Amino acid sequence: MERSAPIPGLARQRIKKAWWKFAWGCVGTALAATLGASPAWATVPPRIKVRFISAGLPQPGATDVGSIAARRVLEAFHKKYPHYTITPFVMPQIEGSSAETGPLMAIAAGVPPNAIYVNYRESSTYIEHGFLAPVEVLLARILSANPAERAWRGGPRGGWAANPSPREIAQALALIRRRVPKPAWPVIYRQNRAAEKHVWAMPYSSLVTGLLYRKDLFRAAGLNPRKPPRTWAQLLADARQLTIPSLHQYGLALRGGSAIGYSIYPFIVSNGGRVVARQANGR
Repeated sequence: MERSAPIPGLARQRIKKAWWKFAWGCVGTALAATLGASPAWATVPPRIKVRFISAGLPQPGATDVGSIAARRVLEAFHKKYPHYTITPFVMPQIEGSSAETGPLMAIAAGVPPNAIYVNYRESSTYIEHGFLAPVEVLLARILSANPAERAWRGGPRGGWAANPSPREIAQALALIRRRVPKPAWPVIYRQNRAAEKHVWAMPYSSLVTGLLYRKDLFRAAGLNPRKPPRTWAQLLADARQLTIPSLHQYGLALRGGSAIGYSIYPFIVSNGGRVVARQANGR
C-alpha cells in the first residue's frame, strides 16, 4: 500500500458514495484469516503503517465476557499484523439516544470511522443511503498483487489508481462466503438501490434466544418440569395451563416496548411468516 493512500482518507472523501463498513470483529477474523489463506495474493507490506479507525471497540476496563473476548481477538490481530493500528472512534453521544447516533453524526459531518457496527434493523437504511462500501471489493484490494489497486490518486477528490479485476472480486467473495453461516448470507449479501448485489457487512457474533421456565410453577400447574414444551402446540397448551389471571400469572412472557421485535420475530419466522418481503419487481 502506498503512503499516499491511507485507508482513513477514503472514508472521509467518499462518504457520500461508499464508506467502509464491516464491524471491527470482522477485521480480526475474516481479514486476518484470508490474508494468510490465499498465497496467490500479496499482503500489505509490513513496513507501511495503516491507521484504522473503528467504532465499537471494547472498553479497556470492561470485565464482561464479550469485552474480554473482543480484546483477545484485537490483541491477536495486532500481534499477527503489527503494521495495522486500530484506534477507537470517538464522537459525542446524545443522552437517551441509540448506539447508532454517534456514527451517524460523524457520517453527516464527513468524519466517519472506517468500521462501524451495523445492526440488522438498520442495515437497509445504511445500504440504501450509500453509507456502506462493498466488503468483497475492499478485500480484493487488500489481497491483490497489484499495488495500484491500493493507491489513491488525485488528492481529496481523487480516486483509486486501479480497480480489482472481476476475478479478484469473485475470489474475495468466495473467501468471505466460506466464513459466513448459510442462514446469514442473504442478510449480508443483497441488493442496494442500484440493484447491485454486494457483501455489506460481516457477522461477528451470534444472538441465540432461549426459552426459560420455572420448574416450581410447572409442578404447581400439574405439569412435568422434566418435559418442557418442544412443539408450538405444547407451548400454547402449557402456557394456558400456567395462566392464572387472579394471581397476575401468565404462561408466556415476552419483552415489550422497543425490544418487542426481538421477542416476537423468532415466533413469526419459525412459523413460516415474514414481516417484510421483497416483491418480484424489487420493491
